[in-house]
Amino acid sequence: MATFEGLESFEEENLHKVLVSLLDNKDVVTKTEIQNPLNMARLVSIAEWLEAYNMTKPANFLREFIKMYLTYMISHDRKSRGEVVAVLGEGMKEERRLRQKLTSNMEE
Repeated sequence: MATFEGLESFEEENLHKVLVSLLDNKDVVTKTEIQNPLNMARLVSIAEWLEAYNMTKPANFLREFIKMYLTYMISHDRKSRGEVVAVLGEGMKEERRLRQKLTSNMEE
């Protein structure tokens, strides 16, 4: 059935895009569970302050620390793996729902 083949291809592409975006290292801030946002905001502010006063090396050091911390926190309690499993599960549920809907429409 050509209809299902097109749908499968579309669904696979969308799931692939979601998985890639969850697993890549872009936009780490939005993927990280920050335990204490106030302290993180303080560190970012201190880095900006250091840069404003031409203390580039300490500012860069602090920014690198923040970047590493955020990257490591993505895997804290392996929550990112759970998100991947949740996305796959939801994608499979949606695929089943769409198949049932299409099949029932074709039978009518």
